Amino acid sequence: MNDGIQITGLDKALRFMNRFESRYESMVRTLVRRAALLVVKEIKAYVRDSGNFAPNHPATIAQKGSDKPLINHGDLINSITHKLLGDEGFFAGVLKGKKSSDGEDLVNIGWIMEHGVTIKVSSRMRGYLHSIGIHLAASTTTITIPARPFIQPVWESVLPKIKALFVEGFRDQIQAWARG
Repeated sequence: MNDGIQITGLDKALRFMNRFESRYESMVRTLVRRAALLVVKEIKAYVRDSGNFAPNHPATIAQKGSDKPLINHGDLINSITHKLLGDEGFFAGVLKGKKSSDGEDLVNIGWIMEHGVTIKVSSRMRGYLHSIGIHLAASTTTITIPARPFIQPVWESVLPKIKALFVEGFRDQIQAWARG
């Protein structure tokens, strides 16, 4: 006769934990995919509808026929996508290798829009701008494209939504597992 406590049923607990682990992995992957899609949707909506961007220069407005920053032919906004990064999470934004309808590298354009840039005016640039009706003063040595961030502000605003998405997903899954 033994003197102590006997615990049985550990085999059932281990089977439950194994099922829990596989369901957990599947649920997390689903939530990551939903979060990525949410971020892409929010970035596009911000660019299209609510971005508080520095206005376009009058010459830019005249050239493209619109005063809407970040939207010309729709190439940049249409290039905003996501990529799942395995167990690491996801990327949302403009992927390398995406080109505009006129062959421009959209990741570079996206970076310039997000961060802004100051460009030194070369004689070749001055000549080109003159040929399209933009006449720079002789004293103009740089052109500044102001930052028009469209990814970072959205990330900051969507982060609470992503957290809520995960909390809700975990809660729903735990409740489902508890029911059987």
